[in-house]
Amino acid sequence: MKILHVYAGPFPTVQGTQALVDATCELLSRAGHEVHLLVYAHAPVSAVQSYSIHRVPDRPKVRSTRSGPSLGKLILDLRLAAQVRRLSARLEPDIVHAHHYEALLACWFADPQARRPLVFHCHALLWPELETYFPRALRMPLRLVGRCADRFLPRLSHSTGAVTLHAVHELQQASPGLDVALLTPYVAEPTIAQACVETRRDNLVRAVYVGNLDAYQDLDLLLDGLEMLPPERRCQFEVLIVTDSEATPFRRDLERRGISSFVRVISHGPLGQAHALLRSADIALVPRTTEGGMPIKLVNALAAGVPVLANRRSTAFLQDGVEARLVDIRSKHAVAHALGELISDPALRRSLGRAGKLAADKWFSRIRAERDLEDLYRAALLRAEGTDQ
Repeated sequence: MKILHVYAGPFPTVQGTQALVDATCELLSRAGHEVHLLVYAHAPVSAVQSYSIHRVPDRPKVRSTRSGPSLGKLILDLRLAAQVRRLSARLEPDIVHAHHYEALLACWFADPQARRPLVFHCHALLWPELETYFPRALRMPLRLVGRCADRFLPRLSHSTGAVTLHAVHELQQASPGLDVALLTPYVAEPTIAQACVETRRDNLVRAVYVGNLDAYQDLDLLLDGLEMLPPERRCQFEVLIVTDSEATPFRRDLERRGISSFVRVISHGPLGQAHALLRSADIALVPRTTEGGMPIKLVNALAAGVPVLANRRSTAFLQDGVEARLVDIRSKHAVAHALGELISDPALRRSLGRAGKLAADKWFSRIRAERDLEDLYRAALLRAEGTDQ
């Protein structure tokens, strides 16, 4: 099968969405499909892919890797729609696969008559996330915009898939009659750097967060919990915030809170180094509370056998105390208590790491992810045939 994937963003980067796009394309390519990916011109990091990459013209020159809307991205999305039309005419793909809402709209504008089967891959619900990019005064109207998008936009495609059961259920409730499939996230085994540049200090227990500093990641809630750690725990502990986001305001917040002595921000650098830093961790931190999306950092940590501290509601498929340490991240006392347990109990960390790895093998396997995608494609092809008749 010839498949054209479309993603409205810079590529590749070390961010979770781009990692999922890359893993999906790699998976299908290695399964024998002819895979093409259309993205923005900007490529923040280099990588070798087994599939073909196409890019929109590099005008305007948007170099930010930050998530969220902007005027420059709006113009690029219009260019993306034009490029989808041209590329579809040249490649004649069997399936067009849109990753998230911007790409879905670009694909629909390129082919409003739905002449080619279109699949929508919902990486996250829009309504909980959209408001995080704007001032609080706009929260309610933006939440309404997001809910309208979640309700109506998936119907532009022939088939829709989402990465969590929560998102599947929400999309079905928002749009009765919409058939939404669960698409298992899959992250391929990464290339690991030879050595981690951040050496461990005085045998400290190391916790690592790898990702951007955008508001929807809920790092402020994590910091609230870190503030509650007593001095005897702080001296046993170091936290690495591994990111390429602009971190000056975040560092100021660490100073203001009085936790900069054991919480450090470092650049993740190349992909291999970021993965090496994650694998060097005794604890992986996934504070995000927003449901409707699957944090790829969670998938990576579980697959690496690193014990995870995460929000309870957004990780309901895991067993607390067995496969991960799950708490209400909004409770700073619960976060501090759970961190204290993990810092003081190496046997618990080892047990969680082993069980978390088994959970990753169960929930995020290559075979399961490949089956989910191919089932979704078959459904799209059947629906497209029915539309043509």
